[in-house]
Amino acid sequence: MTTIAGSLRNAAAVAAYINQHYPNEVVSFIACGEQWSNGSLRPAIEDLLAAGAIISRLDQVSLSPEAKVAVSAFNQAEVDIAMTLQQCSSGRELIEKGFAQDVDLASELNVSEAAPVFQGGAYMKKGGST
Repeated sequence: MTTIAGSLRNAAAVAAYINQHYPNEVVSFIACGEQWSNGSLRPAIEDLLAAGAIISRLDQVSLSPEAKVAVSAFNQAEVDIAMTLQQCSSGRELIEKGFAQDVDLASELNVSEAAPVFQGGAYMKKGGST
């Protein structure tokens, strides 16, 4: 099994890597989420949107209902991803802690050409130069 780290910042690069190296294989996406301060799990909209951004660029035609929802969410948020992330739980929390710039960086779409692939215990950069 291959693990690739994807985000909004490298969505196109990750999709291109998958299209090139795994064109006819089943691909699974895990929108990781986070933990609330009490330890319970919470979904992270930025992870769902990143999954949708990547999935929307795949050449495959058969999508699960979950993948369709991720793509739909991304398509809806794409017009103003920055605002969406600033207003979600994770974004508000980071902004309140003084990390507004991190939220802005996380909302940048396709600014990295790297597709980090987990190999030999570490992520190795595949794809372009950034």
